[in-house]
Amino acid sequence: MEMIDKIYSLIRLDQLIRLKNTGSANDMAKKLEVSESTVYRLIDVLRIFVRHDGGNILYDKEKKTYYYDPSGYFLIKFIAYK
Repeated sequence: MEMIDKIYSLIRLDQLIRLKNTGSANDMAKKLEVSESTVYRLIDVLRIFVRHDGGNILYDKEKKTYYYDPSGYFLIKFIAYK
């Protein structure tokens, strides 16, 4: 997976987590068009950044979705310099 593909996958995963609409890791793999093991790696990458700011990514077994705890978030910014 190329770097740009990873970034797009992280952004899409973040959107699904914010919406609390990820489904299981298998469901996410289908939505992101990656393998289930890639989904787990992407979640691990997000967790590094989220935990850095004191948050975490959790899984709700009843709703079958990943979500950010109340203090967690992930932010990617692209800034164009002139």
